[in-house]
Amino acid sequence: MLSTAVYTAELLRGAIKTTPQGEIAATKAYDISPITRMRLDALPNSFRRTLPAY
Repeated sequence: MLSTAVYTAELLRGAIKTTPQGEIAATKAYDISPITRMRLDALPNSFRRTLPAY
């Protein structure tokens, strides 16, 4: 169970780190807070990139 959680966390961490810089710059240009940026931009895209690994 723990190894599955660690594996999943590493997949998500890697997917979040590969979020294109253009997307981050666009959300910064709209003056969106970092937490909202993560919730609306980085996490949904990360899940889309991560789910095919399962």
